[in-house]
Amino acid sequence: MENILYMLNKRGISPLIATVLIIGFTIALAAVIISWGQTFTRQIQQETETSSNEQIACATEVVFDVTNGCQIVAGNQVKVIVKNDGSRIIDSFLIRSYQAADNVAQMEYQHLELKAKHILLATL
Repeated sequence: MENILYMLNKRGISPLIATVLIIGFTIALAAVIISWGQTFTRQIQQETETSSNEQIACATEVVFDVTNGCQIVAGNQVKVIVKNDGSRIIDSFLIRSYQAADNVAQMEYQHLELKAKHILLATL
């Protein structure tokens, strides 16, 4: 009987061990999440930086001017002069001519090499 009373009055250390284990698991889980979050954030930042640099380069280094549009009556064509005023090579562009509200002519020029400070005579 004394053994039973002794066991009932004895406090165990299992609640203390459980508390320490829960705190340890919480700290380990937080470390894993923070590590993943830093990697994820760094990757998103690099992708955004690359995309932004490309857009800034396009906005500042690709400069062109379309002038002297004239219509040739016989062939019903329009000729325009495209001048590359930027520092990048223009390798393709698209010209749309709105002839009426529902009539749009479109011509795509690809595989060009319109170098900086050069002029192209385009026919639509």
